[in-house]
Amino acid sequence: MKTKLMKAAQQVINSWEKGNLAGAVNRMRAVLEKMEPATKVQKQNARALYGSDNIEIDEDALASDPKDGSGYWVSAWVWVSED
Repeated sequence: MKTKLMKAAQQVINSWEKGNLAGAVNRMRAVLEKMEPATKVQKQNARALYGSDNIEIDEDALASDPKDGSGYWVSAWVWVSED
C-alpha cells in the first residue's frame, strides 16, 4: 500500500524527464504541508502506550492533524523479524 507521500514522490520521479515536473512538485508540497512534527506530548504518549523493543517512536516522528480531537496518529517504526 502506497502512502500519499510515496505516490507524490513517484510522480516527481516519473515527471523528471517527461511530464509536468512543476505540477508533480506542487502536489508533493501539498502532501508535505499536511504533515506536522509530533509534539513532545504526542511522542511521550505514544511511547508510554506502545513503546517497546519492537516499536520505536523517533524524535522526528510525524503526527496527523486530528480532525475531531479524539486522538492522533504518530509515526513509528515496527520491527519485523526475518523469521
